[in-house]
Amino acid sequence: MADLRFVHDHNMTAFLGEPPAKHSEFKSMVDGLILSPINYAIMEYPPIMTDFVRSFWSTVEESVDADGNITMVGKIQGHPIIISEQIIRECLQFGDKDSDPVELDQALVNRTVFQMGHEGKYPPTEKKLLHPYWRYLAHVVTRCLSGRKGGYDVLNQTLSSCLVALALGMDFNYSKMIFIDMYANIKG
Repeated sequence: MADLRFVHDHNMTAFLGEPPAKHSEFKSMVDGLILSPINYAIMEYPPIMTDFVRSFWSTVEESVDADGNITMVGKIQGHPIIISEQIIRECLQFGDKDSDPVELDQALVNRTVFQMGHEGKYPPTEKKLLHPYWRYLAHVVTRCLSGRKGGYDVLNQTLSSCLVALALGMDFNYSKMIFIDMYANIKG
């Protein structure tokens, strides 16, 4: 029978350890992700308190300050919890700036996606049509950074931009992308 004991690495969003010998071609991708701005966000393994998550989302409301900045305010055990783009930036340690783009130039994205070996019609970027090396990066982006609840094979323009920014080492506003996805849950 398999050893089913809890291993600390099981709660990581993405495991970026040494790939098995048969997948050694992914070593440079893993090394790149370790050095990338998303490293902390995808490797940190916080405890997930399901009751806290439900409590926040069942009470969350939009709040707009005098400068027009949008925040989400929910309650957990009666305490207000405020989520903003800046709070996401600080907590997930992206090192991005408010001025960084959340979508890259469409021509650059098109060109780069094709250079990644995308074999089908574009847009959209379909993960299954990418070369396996880049498919792994697309998998990390869709599973670890997007707010999707399903349909992980197709990347929209924002996720495609995120993929290209990571591949090319370009500035990208990961915090805003995540905030927009979270905010969409309020707007339905």
